[in-house]
Amino acid sequence: MFNYDEHEEELTEFSKEEENCPIWKIYTKANSKGEPWLFSFDKKTVYDFNADYPDNLTAEQLELFNKHCPYMAELRGFGKPGWDKSGK
Repeated sequence: MFNYDEHEEELTEFSKEEENCPIWKIYTKANSKGEPWLFSFDKKTVYDFNADYPDNLTAEQLELFNKHCPYMAELRGFGKPGWDKSGK
């Protein structure tokens, strides 16, 4: 996770799939045409799905992420029998 202000030049766009979604997907110059792996809840702290999910999210953030981005959460096994925060 990192502060948006420190990497503003690398980040190109915040977007939401639905207006009421609390998660901003962040596109960069490198992934502008692909699936975003960066996201934010407040447009200040940026999380990297591969590095930060699920360990660096609070319980509330994890719940929101799993609810609003189930297809990404499933990549780590969310929703499968026996899943826990460690992704096992």
